[in-house]
Amino acid sequence: MDKTAAEVLGQAMNRKPSNGKSVWCTMVLRLMDTEEYSNNYCRSLALVLELFPEVNRKELEKELDKSDEDMFIVLHTYGSHFNYHERYPAEFRIYTPDKAEGIRQSYKKELRNAYDNSIRYTDYVLGEIVDMLKKKEVCASMLYLSDHGEDIFDDARARYLHASPIPTYYQLHIPYIIWFSDDYRTVFPEKYRTAISHGAYPVSTNSVFHTVLDIAGVRTSVSDSTLALTNPAFAVRDRMFLGDHDEPVPFWKVGLKKADFVMLDKWKIAYRKD
Repeated sequence: MDKTAAEVLGQAMNRKPSNGKSVWCTMVLRLMDTEEYSNNYCRSLALVLELFPEVNRKELEKELDKSDEDMFIVLHTYGSHFNYHERYPAEFRIYTPDKAEGIRQSYKKELRNAYDNSIRYTDYVLGEIVDMLKKKEVCASMLYLSDHGEDIFDDARARYLHASPIPTYYQLHIPYIIWFSDDYRTVFPEKYRTAISHGAYPVSTNSVFHTVLDIAGVRTSVSDSTLALTNPAFAVRDRMFLGDHDEPVPFWKVGLKKADFVMLDKWKIAYRKD
C-alpha cells in the first residue's frame, strides 16, 4: 500500500465512528467520506481488504463471546477477484504455477491455478467459521454465496473476468451454501428439513434477504415467505439477471450463446426453452 493511501485511511479512522457499524464497514464508509475516495465504494473496499485480507478469527470469536443475545454478523470477503494469486496465503499455493502478470490467454494455466487456490482458501475460511460455531454449541446458521462467477478463458470466446453487459454461464452459476448447527436443527427441525428439500431447486440471489429473515424467525411487512428457502411456501420462479441499467431480465434472454446453453444443459440448470 502506498503512503498516500495509508495517510488517507489514517485520517479517515480519526473520525467519529458510525454507531452500530462493524469496524470494517466503518473504515469503508469513512474512506468514502474523504476527498480522495469520494463515494467510491469499490476503491474504499479494496483498500480495506488490502490491509485486512483475511477473516480475523480472534476478532470474530470476540464478537461471538460478547453476548448471549441473538446476533447477526456479516462477513464481506474479497473472494476470488483478480488478481487471484493475491487472494490467499502462501500455504494455500496448492496448484502451481499460479503467478500471472496480467489477463492474457497465454496465462490461462496460471490464472486457473490461482483461482482454484482462492476457492480452496474460501472453503477453508468457511470451514473455520463452521468449526467456531460448532464449538459454541448454540442455535446458529451460516449462509454463504457469491455475487457472480468468473470467466477464465473457458471456451473459444476467450472471455475473462466478469460484469460483462452480456454474461456467460460461468458468470451466472454461483455457489449458495446454508449450514445449520445441531442446536438449530433440534429447535427448528422443520426449517432445516425444508431447506434440505429445496436443495436442488432453481434459486437466485433475490432469495437471500427473505431466507435470512426466515432462518432468524423475523416477521416483517417486507418479508416474502415464497422467497425463503427454509419456508414451505417457497415458490420457484424465473431467475433474473440484473444488467447495467438495473433492469431484471430472464437470464436465458440476455444474449447467451450456444456454448452457454450447452453448459446449462450439462449441469441441468433450469430455464424456459420457449
